[in-house]
Amino acid sequence: MFPAALTWSDTRAIIGNVLKAQIHGKLLRDLWINNEDLLTSAVFGTLSNLDDDLACAILADALPITGGQRLTLTPPLTWQFWPWWAENSDLANGCEPDVVVSDARSLVVIEAKLFASFGAEEGKRDQLDREWRHGQRKLERLGVAELWLVPVTADPSLPWGDILAQLDGTGAELDHVAWLNWTSISRRLRRLADDARFTRSRGWISDIRHLIASIGLAEFNGYGDLITAASELWTAPESVVASWAWSDASGAFAAPRSVRQRPGAAEVWIGFDELVAAAMAALPTKPAEGAQTWF
Repeated sequence: MFPAALTWSDTRAIIGNVLKAQIHGKLLRDLWINNEDLLTSAVFGTLSNLDDDLACAILADALPITGGQRLTLTPPLTWQFWPWWAENSDLANGCEPDVVVSDARSLVVIEAKLFASFGAEEGKRDQLDREWRHGQRKLERLGVAELWLVPVTADPSLPWGDILAQLDGTGAELDHVAWLNWTSISRRLRRLADDARFTRSRGWISDIRHLIASIGLAEFNGYGDLITAASELWTAPESVVASWAWSDASGAFAAPRSVRQRPGAAEVWIGFDELVAAAMAALPTKPAEGAQTWF
């Protein structure tokens, strides 16, 4: 029998146990390595049970599509995960945002992606389109002042085209559409770990960053990280092989053709040609024909 209601302590224990199982290899890697829902739960679910100021600081890093206004939230925060929003007159265009965070002034709709694209189906409005429209309706009903839509992706830079295409024709306020990536979340958590306010949360912060790193989306911290990333080319799982390759028989390193499926790698390599050459020189010679070599 399940309890009628979970306490805060119960909820934190469940989320924490799944997160611990992930980072200690107790869940089969293939079951979660590309699962954006489990990543969302592990990251935002954990944050929802920690000091609200942590989440406020992370969301304040979200980059607006236009303008310079930043997303500013004030505790206490209210959290919802995967709510179903629909109107009886138009059920086909209902939506299920991943996370909804609100304070006394703002409603923040978070759509989290890993390596998948935003939803686009025949006969339906696009995913971000639906979430903005339903968010506006919720805004009016809740009586809060502003709506923010925050796509979180694995892209190394703002995916302007994808977001704008999804919102075309919605009338969305683009200065209230702001983007985050998993790498920036990890980077911000690294800095917050040194903040005396969050001493009791340091273990959780470390676990979240470890999980993000295990997917290959850790922040770039210098030459040492570049060498580490290069060495991982020989051990990375086949499930995330995308667009990296040896150029030809010469064994030269070819530039990536795409960053969508492996954006963390693109963030490390693009623009660091000399460092790439140095890193590759430090590695073993070209692997045997047919060997698994790339992310």
